[in-house]
Amino acid sequence: MPAIDILMLRLQTCIAFQMALAFSLGLDLKGTKAVLKYFDSVNRELFPKRSIPQQYSLYFAVPTDIYDKFSSTAQPITGTHGVTLNTAEATEIGARIKQWIMKIE
Repeated sequence: MPAIDILMLRLQTCIAFQMALAFSLGLDLKGTKAVLKYFDSVNRELFPKRSIPQQYSLYFAVPTDIYDKFSSTAQPITGTHGVTLNTAEATEIGARIKQWIMKIE
């Protein structure tokens, strides 16, 4: 995740929005770990009696003109220079992010 454009707390759930102008993006391992750490800390502080969620939602907000071409598969966890990582850590981190695509008109 090179950048998260919007972080939102809705109905006791942390949600992230990422604006996307390319047909596909990767989720940077270091950035994704930082977002998960932050969301976990928000949950611990605001809801101390609840367990940490196993998964958070990430919405890719894409313009109408690329919506149909935007990758319908989950964006991969990437490392240096956008190289897709096939490690246990990348799999574990990726499993904590539920990905959605949202059309912006």
